[in-house]
Amino acid sequence: MEEITDAPAVDVTEPAGGDNVTAPTEAPAAEEPDENAVDLSTEEGTVYLHAVQAFSPRLERWVVDGDTLIFQELDCLGRTKKDVTANLVDTGADTYLATWEGDNPLMHSPQSKLTITDTALTPDYGEIASSRAEAQADIYQNMCIEAGGAIASFIF
Repeated sequence: MEEITDAPAVDVTEPAGGDNVTAPTEAPAAEEPDENAVDLSTEEGTVYLHAVQAFSPRLERWVVDGDTLIFQELDCLGRTKKDVTANLVDTGADTYLATWEGDNPLMHSPQSKLTITDTALTPDYGEIASSRAEAQADIYQNMCIEAGGAIASFIF
């Protein structure tokens, strides 16, 4: 059996070919999270978002986690304007009946009929919330920027 010896030491203080030595760069620092950012993600369940253009834009955030549904409505400052929970009952063919614990955010009824798939959540009133959360968040951000511009032009 052949004996393995240490490889000869290599002098890396001065590379062959000249004095132009570039110092190694440090790895870029991890990007600091924006303290004003609103976290729309969830540890559990599926998030669906719907950007709503109104006088004041709003973002509907739906989280489906098993037989629980959470509905939140946020304003452009990231403040939660509504936060309601419902229990879901599967009625077949991707259709569910939501029984709200508190005020129904959709209508004046304690229950709502919903269609829920991997890509969309559609309440019985027909406005579709999408699981493509990043795209809906971008749309909403642009709505808020436009609304802010309109307010600023009105004030100034």
